[in-house]
Amino acid sequence: MVMGNLARIRGRRGEHLQAVGLGREAVGLAREHAPHLVASLLADLAEAHVGLADHAGAATCFEEARADWAERVSSGEELSPADQLGVMVSEGRVALRTGQLDEAISTLIGALDLADRTDHRELELEIHDLLAIAYKQEGRFSEALEQRERHIALHREIFNDAADLRLRTLQIAHNNETARQLAEITRLQTGGLIAGYAAEHADVDAYHLEAFERLAALAEFRGGNTTKHTGAVGDLAAEIGHAIGQQPEWCERLRLAARLHDIGKVAVADSVLLKPGPLTMAEFDEVKQHTVLGRRLLSGVSTELFSLAAEAAWSHHEWWDGSGYPNGLNGLAIPLSGRIVAIADVYDSLATRRVYKREWSVAEAVRFVVSGAGSQFQPDLVEAFVKVMIARHPELDDELS
Repeated sequence: MVMGNLARIRGRRGEHLQAVGLGREAVGLAREHAPHLVASLLADLAEAHVGLADHAGAATCFEEARADWAERVSSGEELSPADQLGVMVSEGRVALRTGQLDEAISTLIGALDLADRTDHRELELEIHDLLAIAYKQEGRFSEALEQRERHIALHREIFNDAADLRLRTLQIAHNNETARQLAEITRLQTGGLIAGYAAEHADVDAYHLEAFERLAALAEFRGGNTTKHTGAVGDLAAEIGHAIGQQPEWCERLRLAARLHDIGKVAVADSVLLKPGPLTMAEFDEVKQHTVLGRRLLSGVSTELFSLAAEAAWSHHEWWDGSGYPNGLNGLAIPLSGRIVAIADVYDSLATRRVYKREWSVAEAVRFVVSGAGSQFQPDLVEAFVKVMIARHPELDDELS
């Protein structure tokens, strides 16, 4: 998916030759690791070919995509609506760009019907926009206006739904902080001053941790995963912390904090979070916001545990070379918690079966992390990660050498 998104970004920038190269590479990787993404990646590749005025190449890509569909159906696999919609919208977009207006309108009307029946509102929004353009170019202005009005109405509906979800999520954080403050007032009024960090904060941390872990579990289930991922990320992050000589208390705090790294995904729309194909630029921007929202949610509790959790949630998608998000931090400017959780999150995501990909072997996933040393990950931390993984799986020592 990363390679496919890079190809799409290149195409959006007008760098069509690079987009074709990256797109072909993405298709090759998908055939091996994620066959269900092949058709949508081929559709993106077709659009890159059109950018080079290679209409024959685009047609070949669409033929390959439909052949891939036929092969999957013949093997008993059921095509997802999102799979079909991605290709149909690309076909409509290409037909529109090449002046085949009747074909574009016919294809997009079919896609609109499927999007409406399967509640893919983000794609439905784009289809209304494309149809408005096609009708306008054909001189069918009343139909173009109708599509534009439907686009505006749907956009308003999506925005309102997203705002409601964000408000509900923030209300949970507010309620938890209010409860914490009331408990603190009661404690002071009764004179129950307790000495020491553990005694002072344990109950507060336990109270809030349970609530936030439920929210983090909801984010995982919505993404088609299980809560095992959050626990596995926490355990691996703590082991890496121990391996680099961090204080045991800090490592155990990181074990709990890292479980909440993706809590902000509760506010990402299902149509984006569950999309099986490559994301649009707008969708990717929405996904990026989960880091910022996660920090806001977790910052509502003023203890060391939740300060660390907020820090990790905010920074675990930053890259060592500065090309990550949300702030493009690089090197040691990235908090240590984020640098460690980044490795643990990527490894476990690869080594765990998801609804959209197969489970990678331990060796494959470790090699992928190693390949990111110096670009995505801090090299010293990757070395520590490898030591941890060899301690877990001694057979890796021979496989990786």
